[in-house]
Amino acid sequence: MHTILVTGGAGFIGSHVAEKLDTARARVVVFDNLSTGLKTAIPKHTIFVKGDVRSNTAVDAVIKKYKPDVVCHIAGQASNINSFTDPYSDVDVNYIGTINVVTACVRNRVPRLVYASSMLAANPTSYYGISKYAAERFVLATALRPDLGCRLRVTSLRMFNVYGSGQSITNPYQGVLAIFIGNVLRGEPIRIFGSGRQTRDFIYIDDVCEAWKRVIHNPKSYGKVLDLGSGKPISINRLATAVIAACGKNPRTYPIIHAPPRPGDLPVVRANRKTPTIAFSEGLQQTVEWAKHNS
Repeated sequence: MHTILVTGGAGFIGSHVAEKLDTARARVVVFDNLSTGLKTAIPKHTIFVKGDVRSNTAVDAVIKKYKPDVVCHIAGQASNINSFTDPYSDVDVNYIGTINVVTACVRNRVPRLVYASSMLAANPTSYYGISKYAAERFVLATALRPDLGCRLRVTSLRMFNVYGSGQSITNPYQGVLAIFIGNVLRGEPIRIFGSGRQTRDFIYIDDVCEAWKRVIHNPKSYGKVLDLGSGKPISINRLATAVIAACGKNPRTYPIIHAPPRPGDLPVVRANRKTPTIAFSEGLQQTVEWAKHNS
């Protein structure tokens, strides 16, 4: 039986990936500091270890103890806006935290690492994007070092706008789709930063988990940086209309407020590689139904 360590396994994406891998007859160990993740989100049959990727000692200890065959490094500071207000923390979690994970993998002869990168690493104009790009490069550069005497096979997955059941609708720094759903279900106006013509690429959480599961044991992915997105950009204005309608409200009369654009906000975001099997309309409806019963 394989052992898989999932950092950030109590968060939205990490908990879903851990659950998907847990059903694949692998022993899954979740490593999370619970700063934003929830203990209730951790799959029941996994092993939970509370710890922080910013601690080199803690990361090394969990890898040394459980000797994982695969490390899925998903832990990170995921808010683009927070990276501007606290860039030190952003670098500390996303870059230094990744260095700690990678060096622990090398030190303990872990053969496989899959890293959760970001769509913003493709054209990093924000501090968050820069930290994810730097970490992505560190992962790949370390795997190419012949002097380390290890055979760490790595893959970086640039995830686009992941959404779906289990995503917080109360966290203002979560995904834009979940924020809009929370606004409508609470009867609040939707706030759009900028013109709303900027586009984003949305992918349902189930498709993301399936991609993680497939890539882990796929030799063709070694040393690659792969997009996880739909390849079908949707404007923020269109997204707002779709969310309002899916929540059973009238898009023509529902209040929408436009605010000034935020720093680091790209006009166009689109994946080069198409991953999904779940259509956006279907995924949106499933997410809304989940939110209605869990808000």
